[in-house]
Amino acid sequence: MTTDVRTPPAWRGATARWFYLAAALTVLVVVVYGFSQTVGDSLIHPKIARPPILYVHAAVMSAWVILFIAQVALVRLKRTRWHRRLGLAGLALGAAIPIVGAPTAIVMRRFDIDHLHDTLPFIAVPFGDLVMFLGFFVPAALLRRRPEWHRRLMFLATCVLINAGLGRFPLPDAWFNAGWMYFGIDALALTGAAADLFTRSRLHPVYLIGLPLLAACQLGVWLLWHDPPAAWLALMRSMVGAG
Repeated sequence: MTTDVRTPPAWRGATARWFYLAAALTVLVVVVYGFSQTVGDSLIHPKIARPPILYVHAAVMSAWVILFIAQVALVRLKRTRWHRRLGLAGLALGAAIPIVGAPTAIVMRRFDIDHLHDTLPFIAVPFGDLVMFLGFFVPAALLRRRPEWHRRLMFLATCVLINAGLGRFPLPDAWFNAGWMYFGIDALALTGAAADLFTRSRLHPVYLIGLPLLAACQLGVWLLWHDPPAAWLALMRSMVGAG
């Protein structure tokens, strides 16, 4: 007699139904914990007043995390009509992220250089986050009528945005300088690929294409941060006005 040791279909279905909600809540935990380490000194009671745009940026990013969780929960509850209606707000909010994020990166890099004696090359990190976010958000918006593509692309776009939260974890500076945040992002993104393998026995093209592109972009950003070409630094210096 042989025993079928394959995963029961019921478990596969449960994994498929609950994975994205669990992932969305993981994003929330990472962001809340990371920013809890600095929000008091940086936003609520700063010794040096922060530029107003930082508060706008914080509000936009917080709204995105909340909206992402709400959208995933609506799908889980099979409230697809509400999901589509709220999706219009999601498109507007996603478009606002780079519109607010780019000037915030410039203004805050100038602030950190002037007041915290930070260095210019780190600006590659927030700019890189915006580029990677757009790389997933734009096709997600265009493919919103194809749910299997849309939800995976939105998930990867949101994974990119936890970079700032991970970067505030109370870990040694050497880990931060090594870009450990990208390993955290990749670990979360890989859970999506693992869920695909578990529930579908194959990877969706979003992961087949998106994960290698994500890793390549992260490597490029890390190089711009740690070994920036002179032309790049000159361009950034002209934009920031410091460094």
